Amino acid sequence: MYFDEVSDGMFEFDDSPTDFENNIILAKEGDKDAFISIIEEYKIDLYRMGRTILDSDDDIGDAMQETVLKAYKSLKNLKNFHSFKTWIIKIMVNECNNILRGRKKVMFFDKIFHKEESYVDDYNFDKQPVLQAVKKLEHKFREPILLYYYQDLSVKEISKCLDISEGTVKSRLSRARNKLFQLLKEVRE
Repeated sequence: MYFDEVSDGMFEFDDSPTDFENNIILAKEGDKDAFISIIEEYKIDLYRMGRTILDSDDDIGDAMQETVLKAYKSLKNLKNFHSFKTWIIKIMVNECNNILRGRKKVMFFDKIFHKEESYVDDYNFDKQPVLQAVKKLEHKFREPILLYYYQDLSVKEISKCLDISEGTVKSRLSRARNKLFQLLKEVRE
């Protein structure tokens, strides 16, 4: 019965590309407007990822700018446009880490001089107790937690993003959850 319904054309699949897929194809061919619309779709995800790694809005802006530039320059090398989100977040994480490495060599006076915020985060990232606890985690535990829970990436995607094995991702997620449990338990008491 099922095979008769399928063969009669009762079930038809729409293989036409989505707007997002069309934009990726156009952007790969050099359409700047298509690329801009793709970035617009992911700019909040990029900001939130940067916010979890970096404290300064200026540094986050620099990381986002470098991420967009690198993504634009290497978009032609993207083989699977379904993994675009993983790919661009990996670039963002790497840029944030580059800024952190560079920061160790530079002394900042942001703590001394009061500085106006350049971006208003409606998400109130810093006021979320769980996110504050996440920021207290070691860097190697913080990244997988943020990518898994806040960017909705799978273990496999996180593995590709961070260049570590899937087993390592699972292990870090488990250890991070245990550490978060302890941190939140302390806050509650």
